Amino acid sequence: MKAFGINRNQLLIIIIFFVLILFGLSLRVPLNENYQLGIQRDHLTTQIAQLTATKHALSLQITNASSDKAVDDFARNNHMIKPGDVRIVAVSGGKPTPQPTPTPIPPLPAPENWEVWWALFFGK
Repeated sequence: MKAFGINRNQLLIIIIFFVLILFGLSLRVPLNENYQLGIQRDHLTTQIAQLTATKHALSLQITNASSDKAVDDFARNNHMIKPGDVRIVAVSGGKPTPQPTPTPIPPLPAPENWEVWWALFFGK
């Protein structure tokens, strides 16, 4: 096999080299898919952790909101009373507080005609 100046060992090495290149190229697709799936797994793991924390916080809020103290606080803040309570309404009695009357300010005298012209030409 000396047609192209290549002996048998060199031809075998070239064939093995091309087979290795084809094998490497065929591995590229699964490795890329594995990388993408790893990224998605990390994203979903983070999302699961966030949702778990949200679920825990919401269940804690539900527990707190359904407690007797929370119900009592809500009722008191909305002017509700418990059965057996006596509602007391504060009514201001007596004389109303007098409001001070403002003292009127006397009007300024109207300026003379010459004073208006003087201020116009000379200022002040």
